[in-house]
Amino acid sequence: MRFTKHILIPAVAPVIAVLLAACSSSSSSSATGSTSSEPAAATGGTSTGQAASTAEPASGGVAAVQATVAKDEAIPADIPNFGALSKAPPQGLKVAFLNCNQPACANIATGISSAAKVQGWNLTTITYNSATPGQAVQNALDAGNKYIVMSAVQLSTITPQVTEAKAKGVPLFVVASNPGDLPAGSGNDLYGVVEGGDFARLEGTMIADYVIANSNGKANMVDVVDPLFPTLAATDAAEKAEFQKNCPGCTFNSLSVSADQIGAGKVPSLLVSYLQSHPSADYAGLVISDFFPGIPSALQTAGLSKKVKIVGVTAGQDEISSVAQGTSAAWVETPNYYPEWIVAQWIAQLAEGQAISPQSLAEGNVDDAYLVGNPAQANATLKLLVNGGWPGPVGYDTKFKSLWQLG
Repeated sequence: MRFTKHILIPAVAPVIAVLLAACSSSSSSSATGSTSSEPAAATGGTSTGQAASTAEPASGGVAAVQATVAKDEAIPADIPNFGALSKAPPQGLKVAFLNCNQPACANIATGISSAAKVQGWNLTTITYNSATPGQAVQNALDAGNKYIVMSAVQLSTITPQVTEAKAKGVPLFVVASNPGDLPAGSGNDLYGVVEGGDFARLEGTMIADYVIANSNGKANMVDVVDPLFPTLAATDAAEKAEFQKNCPGCTFNSLSVSADQIGAGKVPSLLVSYLQSHPSADYAGLVISDFFPGIPSALQTAGLSKKVKIVGVTAGQDEISSVAQGTSAAWVETPNYYPEWIVAQWIAQLAEGQAISPQSLAEGNVDDAYLVGNPAQANATLKLLVNGGWPGPVGYDTKFKSLWQLG
């Protein structure tokens, strides 16, 4: 799971800042892409993009993408080999988990606490304020914790604490990380990230491939994005890149929305205005499921529901139900609890003196996901959900216990 889903829309502006990490100072207020060849809608949103480049032949093409989509629709039933421990992990490891103070973070806490119980950690959960994450990290360090796991904290916001943690030999881990924060071990004291930049790109590529295949290479897609948040911008950029690579007959545009517009619930009306002024658009992409509420009804009221297909990433129960009911075309589903068990694997390895392999770090950065692109698959997914989300690959917990010599 990318821990941005199910954020309450009325409070979305501050909450996205918490879950996606702080705004990139180098980001602009326009979406990723070049200037649109179509006139921008006078909506308050900003439209950017253009038809996918035809300067060079597509390296994959529609046929290759269609084959990829078929694979993406398979519900993951296994986990990578993260490496077995030589013995059961030591009991009583003093671990701090720093969680954001929003409802959207509840699933993160559930995942880490369940893994901690299995390994026998001495786990302390600290709820942090998005404005002062460094204070929470400092509290964890002062309490003598030997490992610190953080949800959606950007390293640049906790520089003094990173320095202290490094000096004390306390490894840091991040779940739902900023794409720019990459683990460098003792170099930056970040020993692992789950659902980082590679994960954002995976989601974007998956949904772009669906649209290319579903339209038989003729899609005109608009992607709704707040480009000031690096994770959202990375997903949007991945979608655009996939269109440019594999769909010369497609058009891709990004509709930029601001945090203020999101918080005011204006996304549905902004999207409708764009679609009305761009009548050739036939796919509406959402880089975060928190944009979804109100959009199906807004399209229906505007008479666009049968013309424009809704697609998106980071699906929850509402979005999957919409695929089952036919009000959305496709969503990328991502895991809720599995990511924290990956972090628990890494902590156990370090506790036993084992290095975390580059392959393991890469697997964690990407995490896992699959495409839900038809009602039958949506109904099958709904049966797998726990507390409104997909926990992870079937039997992931049992498989980790085996790796930990606890099975």
